[in-house]
Amino acid sequence: MMKIGTSMVIAHHGELVQGVFEDNMGIYRTGLVTVPYYQKCTKAIYGEKMEGGLVVSEDKILSKKAVEVVYDYFKMSCGSGELNFNTEIPVGKGYGSSTADICATIQAVSQALGKYLTYQEIFKLCARVEGASDSTILPNMAMLFDHTRHEVLRIYSKNFPKMHIVGFDSDIAQSVLTEKLIRPKYSSEEKCIFKLMNNLLVKGFSDQSVELLGRAATLSAEINQKYYPKKNFKELLEISKDVGANGIQISHSGTLIGLIFDDETWNKELSSYCEKMIQRLYGVKAYNFQLGGHYEYSDNCNRNGNNWNGV
Repeated sequence: MMKIGTSMVIAHHGELVQGVFEDNMGIYRTGLVTVPYYQKCTKAIYGEKMEGGLVVSEDKILSKKAVEVVYDYFKMSCGSGELNFNTEIPVGKGYGSSTADICATIQAVSQALGKYLTYQEIFKLCARVEGASDSTILPNMAMLFDHTRHEVLRIYSKNFPKMHIVGFDSDIAQSVLTEKLIRPKYSSEEKCIFKLMNNLLVKGFSDQSVELLGRAATLSAEINQKYYPKKNFKELLEISKDVGANGIQISHSGTLIGLIFDDETWNKELSSYCEKMIQRLYGVKAYNFQLGGHYEYSDNCNRNGNNWNGV
């Protein structure tokens, strides 16, 4: 009897920070801290068939490659099978649609084959499929991740503290292709700021300080405005200060932006006011979501009966 493999991988809402950070050897490495977004996800379902070849949607080129990579990794012949998706994640905005598709595919195919993969192996296989990815497959760990080498640089002592983010798409007409972006060449001065940023992250996660994490996020957004410009960024900084936000986080390779608030500051009236200001400045409808504490999953992201990607 042919086995069916299923897997679900959540989206992310850009990054808390992205830049270059020193590793244990003092060498600067590309790195980012992903902001998990539990409200959107991708489900992959894979089943082997007796005949008909490998059936994958034409717009899922990398996912087809991921199927072949899994078979090759286990030294098995890739015969006939069918891969289907149920996804809520928009493409080209910074939600991590490509990584979610690839990771979900890798896990669904390995499950159908009766194999188990560690997260290190999944990262290794992702590297064989696409040039850059993120740590979305480990949403329950806050980590600094080298997205170009697919390696964990640091796992922080604690996960995200309870915080609220007012998110929005800063340019609904734009769609960003990550593989076409030019990697920034940060200056010596900017590298010094990334050192400070790293210290803020370590202490911020350890102390569960939204204030420190928000400062790190804003520093990253400000540095990367030169390389990944966002519309009306200067005006948004002023709004952030006016409403008492702890910081601004962005999708460095997308169009998403979020205002960060701690749980003590947050209330419905503040949320409504932020949404009005964002509507006025960007002409888009904002939304809010929470990190830390209880997560609100969409119906499609319900964990029951699925190979959930959390660890």
